[in-house]
Amino acid sequence: MITMDQIYRPIMDERLKQAGEWQYMRYPHPWHNPAFKSAPAAAQRLLEAYPHFRIATLRDQSLRPLRELILEQDRVLIVPAQSGDTLYRIPRSALYPPSGIRAGALRISPMPAEAEPFTGPVDAIVVGCLGFSPEHRCIYDLDFGRSKRTVGHIQVTHAPSGADGQHIGIPVIALAADCQEVDWPEEARSYVAVDVVVTQTRVINIGGFKWHSC
Repeated sequence: MITMDQIYRPIMDERLKQAGEWQYMRYPHPWHNPAFKSAPAAAQRLLEAYPHFRIATLRDQSLRPLRELILEQDRVLIVPAQSGDTLYRIPRSALYPPSGIRAGALRISPMPAEAEPFTGPVDAIVVGCLGFSPEHRCIYDLDFGRSKRTVGHIQVTHAPSGADGQHIGIPVIALAADCQEVDWPEEARSYVAVDVVVTQTRVINIGGFKWHSC
């Protein structure tokens, strides 16, 4: 039986290669979304667009440049545990120890020793994707619902409160390269509803989320 990852992953890998965006990934799982070379630029655009947001990034390998940039800018980095039911705050010292010399790539498996449980509100959740479609207002992935539980848990337990004390919904943002814009069948669409897609050149609103100020 041919699975979706055997169909759509090679198609996207070829698109990324043709655009000069393909990035080697070490030990990728079948459900991991592809890394891309302009991810640091897309991450910078995201952080500039939402400068005061407390951002929770899922554990996707493709989001490593964003996680590292958050720490480099001395912002709050929030990452779920592998089980998805606990959030951890990773401090800048996990990337830059007291010596000031960068410790190398930030790894979250296992979670850094400096990480601490996080119980406060989250302003946005960032996910990776295999592709996205502004026309169909969706992203595509091979996650098969793995992220839905984690995103749902964060939205229920870490939503900020408004002036009236009511919880405010947490927007979901996908990080992608421009060349990942596609028009694929509904079967490949993500189980996670996304409000915004950020690429290295664009911030694309594909959902109807009403943004709150932070």
